[in-house]
Amino acid sequence: MSEPLITVLLPVFNGQRFLRQAVNSILNQNFKQFELLIINDGSTDDTENIIRSFHDERIRYISRENKGLIATLNEGIDLARGKYIARMDADDIAVRARLEKQFAFMEKHQNYAACFARIKVFFYSPVFSIKLNGPEHYEDICLEMFIRNPLAHPTAFLRSCMIKGKMYYDPKFSNAAEDYELFIRISQSHPVYCLPEYLLFYRKHFQQITAQRAYKLEAQMLLLLLSRKVVQNYFDLNDKEYVLLSMVSDATIEKTSLQQAELILCFDKIRHQNKAKKLFAPERVEFFFKRVWLEFCIKDKTSVVRKLKRYFSLKEYVHLPFLLQVKEIINLFRI
Repeated sequence: MSEPLITVLLPVFNGQRFLRQAVNSILNQNFKQFELLIINDGSTDDTENIIRSFHDERIRYISRENKGLIATLNEGIDLARGKYIARMDADDIAVRARLEKQFAFMEKHQNYAACFARIKVFFYSPVFSIKLNGPEHYEDICLEMFIRNPLAHPTAFLRSCMIKGKMYYDPKFSNAAEDYELFIRISQSHPVYCLPEYLLFYRKHFQQITAQRAYKLEAQMLLLLLSRKVVQNYFDLNDKEYVLLSMVSDATIEKTSLQQAELILCFDKIRHQNKAKKLFAPERVEFFFKRVWLEFCIKDKTSVVRKLKRYFSLKEYVHLPFLLQVKEIINLFRI
């Protein structure tokens, strides 16, 4: 096989249930010049036999003892031969055009370190899925990182020369926020982008949910620390303001009227500092405020309409009932 342009990095541990479907979705890509690097992280189920049942020269297979996800991902980065590294999970399904479209974007934008895509979430069949939207442009992604990781890890498409030997997953964030932490470092050094197309079906299943629940508290603490780290890189806020921003993405917390008023003051502080430092385009900051205000008020449905009117124009406000419904659906998938 000729030198691959893309290395698709697929780590797997006891993934027999969905692995075949994930591998087939990569082998059937429109883009053909890639290697599929599968690292079996000490599986004890039928993973080995499933992988060996494929007879495709583009597959590079490594099997060894269990070292954990972070070590496996970092090993894969070092072993990758492609100009780009595309992440893939053993339980997801890539759309046939995924590699083709991400490769085309990165070839056209040589200063970008990474490209992501939107996803569709499903439980049993991709026929019945929910589209998850997120920020597209670099500035919007950086702002969204104030409150959460807006980038879908299994859609990551990284430029090898900007990553290998320079940026790896941090073991301190194992099982919780390793992707968020890495993407923060990448985005603070180079531009990143998220294609406004749905290029991956992201599977939610009970084995995955159980594992996530086991690390829920650890994940919440690490996410809080990371979001604060991002904000500190741009703005000078006090402890209360950091906490307010961290509350935004947690729909289980009831927000008080006092906290809503304090958030408006926090907006003003960020707005004035951004104007002085010229960090982000003012219109992108205002759009971010609107999204934050929507999420912050969503729990208090009795007065949510009145509060949302503060930040949304009449044209935007017409679509709010739909946005509220979408928000409630998304909450069903939150752990």
